[in-house]
Amino acid sequence: MDADGQAAASQIDTPRKFDTSYKNRIPVTAGPFRISRMDPTTKVVSEVRDPHWWGSKPVLDGINFRTLDAASTPGAFASGEIDVEDIGPDVAAYKQAQKVPHTSIRVAGAPNLRQMVVNGRSPLLKDVRVRRALFMALDRQAIGKADLNGLPFPAKPLDNHFLVNNDVAYRDNAGSLGRYDPAEAGRQLDAAGWRMHGGVREKDGRPLELTLTIPSGTPIAANEAQLFTAMLKNVGVRLDTKVKPSDDFFNDVSAGKFDLTLFSGIGSVPFFPLTNGAATFVSPKHGNIGQNYARIGTAAIDADMHKAGTEVDHSAYLADLDAADAGLWKLAADLPLYQRPQIVAAKSDVANYGAFGFQDTDWTRVGFTR
Repeated sequence: MDADGQAAASQIDTPRKFDTSYKNRIPVTAGPFRISRMDPTTKVVSEVRDPHWWGSKPVLDGINFRTLDAASTPGAFASGEIDVEDIGPDVAAYKQAQKVPHTSIRVAGAPNLRQMVVNGRSPLLKDVRVRRALFMALDRQAIGKADLNGLPFPAKPLDNHFLVNNDVAYRDNAGSLGRYDPAEAGRQLDAAGWRMHGGVREKDGRPLELTLTIPSGTPIAANEAQLFTAMLKNVGVRLDTKVKPSDDFFNDVSAGKFDLTLFSGIGSVPFFPLTNGAATFVSPKHGNIGQNYARIGTAAIDADMHKAGTEVDHSAYLADLDAADAGLWKLAADLPLYQRPQIVAAKSDVANYGAFGFQDTDWTRVGFTR
């Protein structure tokens, strides 16, 4: 073990240290910068060069990371308080950043995605035919176009749970569930025993009425809720949107207090190892759902994901991903909507930082042009 490893181990070598040594501080780091100050009042974390760093000497002397809410960030960038702003899919922030002098807008396609999650344990959604009908009743092209309107990024349905559209290994495994087909959605609901009655489908006297749970203060989710409501109404499904405070939203989702929900996620990358996706889709065990908010899975999909995570051959890894993805589409538990853009506004003299796509940030090269 090297000196850095010994230093890190010294912070967690007892249960008490493990629980407390990193509380409100980061005593040991292993990168080109180390923490010099964490200010809870200004919400600024300051870093300086770490003299023990063994790699290339960083260009910058230090970096300040500042926590800002979404509403305050565009103004802070415009006034020069911060050098970089992560815009994401925020159309208003993008338009405001375009007006800031000496600004560079940097765009890339990263493994970011928008998705609808179906609660497979909801009484009305246990039937896979109902879940499949919902998928086919939603026009994802129209949803993506509405969400991304005004941004320099194409709207295109995402037909893979693991890989996004600009991955070189991306493959459409959705089959018929990837097509907008309200007529077939209606036939699926008929087959499941949900018959149209006065504009709303019913079964055994119960209407097909679902809840869509979204977080407050999220314009994209609010826009999607309106689109979902209209599209599902066309096939006889009534949708009731419940807006939850951000602090409560994921608590409710984790507890299963929803039928449908919407949020953004991170996909995998087209090379080893299998990241992010496996935790999202692995089967719940003994009541523990982990990050599988749909609460649906199979041993076969788990096996395919496990095999992908242990492959050393790239082609075999991708074949395993395709097998797992095809299984997920058959389950109809999680509907990928579209790939979200990575859009970053930076002062034009900021170098080697912005929208990286699939590449990691090399903090030793980030700096300013002369």
